[in-house]
Amino acid sequence: MDPFADTLQRLREAFVSGRTRPAEFRAAQLKGLSRFLRENKQLLQEALAQDLHKSAFEAEVSEISISQNEINLALRNLRTWMKDEKVSKNLATQLDSAFIRKEPFGLVLILSPWNYPLNLSLGPLVGALAAGNCVVLKPSEISKNTEKVLAEVLPRYLDQVSQARCRPGSHTGAEQGQAGPLGPGQDLSSDLLWVVWPWPGHQLLCSPLRETEGWGLSPGAPCLSLVILTSVPTPTLPDPNLTRAELVLPLSSAPGALPAPHPAQLEPWHNWVRPGKGGAAPGRQAARWALRLGPQREPPFVHPPSQSCFAVVLGGPQETGRLLEHKFDYIFFTGNPQVGKIVMTAAAKHLTPVTLELGGKNPCYVDDNCDPQTVANRVAFFRCFNAGQTCVAPDYVLCSPEMQAQLVPALQSAITRFYGDDPQSSPNLGRIISQKHFQRLRGLLSCGRVVIGGQSDECDLYIAPTVLVDVQETDPVMQEEIFGPILPIVNVRSLGQAIDFINRREKPLALYAFSNSSQVVKRVLAQTSSGGFCGNDGFMHLTLASLPFGGVGSSGMGNYHGKFSFDTFSHHRACLLRRPGLEKIYAIRYPPHTPRNLRVLLMAMETRSCSCTLL
Repeated sequence: MDPFADTLQRLREAFVSGRTRPAEFRAAQLKGLSRFLRENKQLLQEALAQDLHKSAFEAEVSEISISQNEINLALRNLRTWMKDEKVSKNLATQLDSAFIRKEPFGLVLILSPWNYPLNLSLGPLVGALAAGNCVVLKPSEISKNTEKVLAEVLPRYLDQVSQARCRPGSHTGAEQGQAGPLGPGQDLSSDLLWVVWPWPGHQLLCSPLRETEGWGLSPGAPCLSLVILTSVPTPTLPDPNLTRAELVLPLSSAPGALPAPHPAQLEPWHNWVRPGKGGAAPGRQAARWALRLGPQREPPFVHPPSQSCFAVVLGGPQETGRLLEHKFDYIFFTGNPQVGKIVMTAAAKHLTPVTLELGGKNPCYVDDNCDPQTVANRVAFFRCFNAGQTCVAPDYVLCSPEMQAQLVPALQSAITRFYGDDPQSSPNLGRIISQKHFQRLRGLLSCGRVVIGGQSDECDLYIAPTVLVDVQETDPVMQEEIFGPILPIVNVRSLGQAIDFINRREKPLALYAFSNSSQVVKRVLAQTSSGGFCGNDGFMHLTLASLPFGGVGSSGMGNYHGKFSFDTFSHHRACLLRRPGLEKIYAIRYPPHTPRNLRVLLMAMETRSCSCTLL
């Protein structure tokens, strides 16, 4: 039996219904994410501490606040991002409307990793929800405590559907999650109830009305507010420009059953109509419009009181493999290149587009012309942040033997100041995620020569901040992404040799260069390739939502953060709307062809920005 079939079918039906497309729904989901972070901050910090021994500082900076910033940015700019983007036109299309429409892909799968289990789950999720997709989130089973919070708590804040609740002691069908009669004395939850009509672009939004003033009703009278929304032109309706109208029904006499009466039943209440933003039609016209939507069609489909646009699925590699057998409209994966190849192979069977956020060995070039202690402070901090389990952490240092002699004692000084004489007792140093990864890292300690650290404690999953010298390019520590607090130093004699060393290897996810000379930093930037680049610091470029985050080559494909996340999860649809008339002008395209018509047509189709108009 397929454990995912029913869930995926439900999500697909929800997307086809058009429920996720309105800006109001998208914003509601983003606000739910924000509430999830605010109301469960301590719970999340505890889960991250249990999984990775993350300090409150690291959890706040790298998991909670950075996720909140993404949400805030999306909420501030959502409607702007959703707007059609006008494009330049040639002479042949001057009388037409040409634009790019950002449309959701549909059903999106997000596979998140264990090293930043909150940030790397919510970051892509913000973009997917803002773009109007239905989402399946598969968190890593390795960070089990954070996985549990995401599975059990997060769904309560997304895609909520309210239902009628009777007074204590009542046992109607509505109380059991079914549609029951709505009578005097019953109340509604404060959450919104969405009813999606079975044709695209029209929706009915129901919620309790807290204020009755201005509606001609008794103060404090229990009411049900019905908001009719449309996102498509409807020229057959009385007022095609009307996009929002609100109807208020006294609950004591509202007909039918919850969640909402059929539009044909609203006729007795057509006087309680107030046109909303987007139209200036009189109230009675708006009411007749609402009535006109229903009589010739089936009653509206009401989503059940459960998540119909969002789901969290759990499991290990076997379950993930079965999940990938299904067709998705987009897959977003964060992890290592080996698993990335498996994901891409599975996606290729359905021609599903993917974003792969992978890792790699990130070089850090240190020029002779720089302050060793400043470099050591920054490299040690970013190498040991999250116990080195960061895909963009400096993975190895390239420097001259002379700089190495100055850098090693500076690194020792920085590590001691950050974590004390006994780093294992420091509350600011994380732990390795699992026994498997601990054993792998302990094996790398035999490479080269240990000059700082080297201690380990299997029971505590502790690897000390370690610096290795006399490392060869063929050593195991230089063959794979380290993903731990171990820093190898490789000697090079010149900047040119360092650049050659970098370019012989796979393109990294990030690249760092330290020098007091801007020319040196710019040369490294100009003559290498990487997903991201930072001069004279660590992965601070990740804090800018205005910069895309992603890899190149074996370190990944695609990018996200800020508006780039919205664009990643949006199909950019090319649109041209042409007038039905003017056939005499367009007839130049038709046979029989002549040299003159060809010259005119080629000139009209020439790709250039044109501001002239045909009169």
